[in-house]
Parts: sequence; structure tokens; C-alpha cells
Amino acid sequence: MLDLQRHHRILAVLFWIVYLTVNALVESASVITEYARANRPLQQWEPYVWEFSSALSTGALIFLVVAFNRAVPLTAARWWRPLLLHAAATIPFSLLHVAGMVALREAVYWSAGGNYDFGDLSVELPYEFRKDFVTYWLIIGVIYLWQHIRFLHAARPDPDAASSAPLERLMATKRGKEFVIRAADIDWIEASGNYANLHHPEGIFPVRASMTDLESRLDRDVFARVHRSSIVNLDRVREIEATGSGDYRIHMRSGAVVRMSRRYRAQLKGRLDR
Repeated sequence: MLDLQRHHRILAVLFWIVYLTVNALVESASVITEYARANRPLQQWEPYVWEFSSALSTGALIFLVVAFNRAVPLTAARWWRPLLLHAAATIPFSLLHVAGMVALREAVYWSAGGNYDFGDLSVELPYEFRKDFVTYWLIIGVIYLWQHIRFLHAARPDPDAASSAPLERLMATKRGKEFVIRAADIDWIEASGNYANLHHPEGIFPVRASMTDLESRLDRDVFARVHRSSIVNLDRVREIEATGSGDYRIHMRSGAVVRMSRRYRAQLKGRLDR
């Protein structure tokens, strides 16, 4: 059986190749049917050039979207700013997609002794943007779905470890590799479904564990629960800021901002005043 963690890149690439190929074939067939019904002249190869040039251009851009998402990930603690940045990124995504597919089409038409006409930009660009906007968010959705599937296979903390001893190390699986994470090096922990993301100076590492389990097993003199979905390393807290809603923001030394609900405020203050 193919190892999901070790071969995840190959599986991801195969998924997109199959998806883009099937979509291009279906769209080509639709164009042929549409032109036939309207009695419009059409060379049989043209729809395939149109749709596969679009697919190839989109496929190349998927790598950029993945890289951008790594730089600006959507997280439960900070989602609105990344969301706005991703929404803005749909514009250059669409422009690059159009530029790539038009260049490919012009090259094919030129080699066949013809000329390709994209049409009126004021009409075609908005039309392409509507489709590209949906495509961009489809890519983002698949990225997070794929991450969720992978993280379901991530390593769990050792259940046989003595429950009375604080958890000092965790095994995390990322990009097909296993990492040993020292608990003391973790900035904060964020819950996400059936796994938890360890925010570490070297990146974000997933482990299969509940927040309740981690809270009970981590050193209580170092780690504190500040929200139902967040645990922070007290040694890495820089300041706590009150918000107008009665909740708080914890500013970490790393620059991260973690939400704290009011129910944990008194408990945390007592521990910090020691």
C-alpha cells in the first residue's frame, strides 16, 4: 500500500493531473456540442487546444498557490487577514492564467499556420476572472482537505508514557518525514479537528492529539490553556491585550497573536503572578 506521508507529493500531483485532464476533456466536448448546435465553424482540434492550454496554465499556477498558502496560511486564530490576501491574490492568479493559456494557444495556432484571437479584453477578462476566482478557491479547498487527510495519519503522543510525567517530546509527521519536537521549543498549540498544530520556530507540525490530552500531559508550569482551541507556552508570551468584546489577545515573542477567552483570564493571571 502506498505510504500517504512519504508519497504525498506524488499523490497530489497525480490528483491534479487527473482532475485537470478530465475537466479539459469534458469542457472540450461541451464546446464541440455547443458549436455544432449553433452551426458555427470549428476545427475539431481547436477546443482541445483551448481547454488543455487553460489546464496547463492552471496546473503551473497551482505550485504558486501552494507556496503562497504556506506563507499566508488560514488558521483559526488569524483568518481574516489571510482571507483578504487570498481574495486579492485571485486577481494576479487570473491574469497569469490568461497570459499563460493565450501564449500557448498563439504558439499552437502559429505552428498550424493560423492566428489566435482572444477577443475583446473588456469582455473576456471579466469572464475568465469569474471562472478563475472559483478555481482559486477550489485549489485552496483541496489543499486544506488534503492536509486534513494527511494530518489524520500524523503521529500521536506516546500513549504508554507515564501520565504523571510532563510530556517532554512529541513525534510529528510532516512532508513525509518524522520530527522530534521538544515541548519546551513549542510557541503555542492550535486545535484543528482531530489533530493539533504545534507552532514551532521552524514551522507548524501536526500531531494526532486532543487539546485536553495535551493540556493534561504538558508541563503545567510552562503551558496554559487560554482558549478551547489554544494552548500557549508561558515563557514565550510577550504581552496580553484586552479587546472591546471582553476577550483578550496574547502577543507571543514570535509575533503570533493568540486569542484568549475571558474564562481563562483569571486562571492565567494567577499562574503568571507566581
